[in-house]
Amino acid sequence: MSGLMSSEVHQQARELASSFDKGHEGIRCLVVEDFLNATAFQLLSAVFPLRDQDVDDFYDSHTEKLKRRIHPRRILEGEAADRLQQAISGEELLVWLRSVTGAHRLTLDEDMIGAGFHETLPGGMLGMHTDDFYLADMAAARRFNLIIYLNDEWDESWGGTLYVGPRDSWKRSGDHRKQEFLRVAPLPNRAFLFETSPGSLHGHPEAVQSANGTGRRSLSLWFYDPDYAVPHHRTMFVETTFPRRVNHWFYNHGVGWVLRQGRSSRGRRR
Repeated sequence: MSGLMSSEVHQQARELASSFDKGHEGIRCLVVEDFLNATAFQLLSAVFPLRDQDVDDFYDSHTEKLKRRIHPRRILEGEAADRLQQAISGEELLVWLRSVTGAHRLTLDEDMIGAGFHETLPGGMLGMHTDDFYLADMAAARRFNLIIYLNDEWDESWGGTLYVGPRDSWKRSGDHRKQEFLRVAPLPNRAFLFETSPGSLHGHPEAVQSANGTGRRSLSLWFYDPDYAVPHHRTMFVETTFPRRVNHWFYNHGVGWVLRQGRSSRGRRR
């Protein structure tokens, strides 16, 4: 049984490293097509749609709207669970990442606080923001985000496009649609890797409007580096019109969805 990644992606690590370093507007980043092998894509995409009663978090606010999140180990079974665990414990992903990024002490947050399977429902969005960084339990800073898109089909007209660009560009224009921002549509089996920093602004602020009624589906993995020296701060959204109080729903078995109010800068919620 093989792991998650396609053999072609493995073989192209050196070439991809050059593209990653080039990045976009000073942000190290990389788009990779056909990231997963065919069997892995089929197994991982089969977990969707996520069910309300199963998810760990449901976000519905002005900054992060109509998004479900669940840890993979709570939903994967059989071969799908084995493949993902093999990729993590066997360091398939880490070996590839170290080759592409040049960061040799990377670790994956296996608790996946805020990461894991994500599904943004029709009408949902994610505001432009920079990430939080430090994870005290690992004594390491979050350095790289890897997003693997898991929809069987997607049309760019359906929204959900990820915009990534320098924070300084936003200060000049306040518009994610400007040329300075890279556009990454969530096309099937596409992966996007980028180095997160106080200057790497990103989000998908345009609402999902899929013609077939499905959500925007992905597996999000965050990697930490004890050698990455960045200021420690929480997730910061750039829009100034968002309310200070937001709605965070969680599922209480036997009760249903319960509303928990919190501040928009609530930390590891990505």
